[in-house]
Order: sequence, then structure tokens, then C-alpha cells
Amino acid sequence: MKTDSVKVGDKIQFVYSGGSHPNSIRTVTVSETTPKAINGFDEYVNEYRSFLKDKISFLQSVRPIEQLAVTIEKYGNEYYIDIKSNNKQVSFRVEEQSEKIYDEDDNQLNSFDDLINELS
Repeated sequence: MKTDSVKVGDKIQFVYSGGSHPNSIRTVTVSETTPKAINGFDEYVNEYRSFLKDKISFLQSVRPIEQLAVTIEKYGNEYYIDIKSNNKQVSFRVEEQSEKIYDEDDNQLNSFDDLINELS
């Protein structure tokens, strides 16, 4: 990723060779870009900062691979959970006391990983 392709609202991560903590990894939510700098909220120091583009290296975007929507409802001692991705939905229930997980066809799953695999 190049510094000139960064836009307002992007969340980026990079190594910054300037400032009082040289060669530190910064995670920044961009609020402004200029020809020479990227400005935004820096999670490393927990405040707004300006970063000179020529001191930025290893720039990458920080984005979730995919956004999921989750709905959880409780009825008695069971939780009913729906997970929706862009193109798929998985529904399951969890028994509160036993912590057993069942898919929407009432098949018991061995682990939470089995559930995630259904989303893939």
C-alpha cells in the first residue's frame, strides 16, 4: 500500500521512523491527508498525531476480513445464536448448564471450530 492511496476514514498500520518513539508500530485512524503527511488518531500514544509520509514504512490497511452480524436470544436455559456473513447464515443453540452446542438440525457439534467451519 502506498501513502498516497490512504483516505480519510481508513485504519492503517505502519512503522514510523520519526518522533519520540522511532521505529515503533503505529495503528492510526486517518482523519486528514496532505501531500506530505497523514494525520489521525494514533492508538500507540492514544492521541491525535501527524505523520510525515517519508518516515512511514511497511504501510498496510487494517480491515476485518469480513463483517459478521450476530443475534443472541435466550429462552429458558438455552441460547439461540444466529451468525450472518455476507453470503451465509449459521444458526445454533447452546445449553446453558451443559455448554453443549447444537446446529439448526439439532446435531451436536464437537467444538466451536465446527460451527465456524459451517460459515466457510
